[in-house]
Amino acid sequence: MASGNRVTVVIHGRTYHLSGSDPEHTRRMARTVDETLSRFSAAMPGVEPYQIAILAALHLADELSNEKDAFEEYRAQAGGWAARMARVVEGAMAEAQPALPEELSDPPDEATG
Repeated sequence: MASGNRVTVVIHGRTYHLSGSDPEHTRRMARTVDETLSRFSAAMPGVEPYQIAILAALHLADELSNEKDAFEEYRAQAGGWAARMARVVEGAMAEAQPALPEELSDPPDEATG
């Protein structure tokens, strides 16, 4: 974590003093980890804490991986939509070009603005 604002959090009954640029973000992340550890501990009584931590870390890593995959899929879709929209706009501009007055049909020269 980047140095910055100090924040104290409790994760699975232990107090940690952390620092970061956004204390509220740090608290939210600590709360997520704490809730995940608590769920795993409740579901698997008697399992060693380090094993709970490993399973919780794998679970959180899996969630992150799924979110990254979904983001990449949406990004690819958005890129496709943008390309299609550009073709539609270019087609509309080409059709409208002959109907535009001469002063609007050519883009302004950058030197003359």
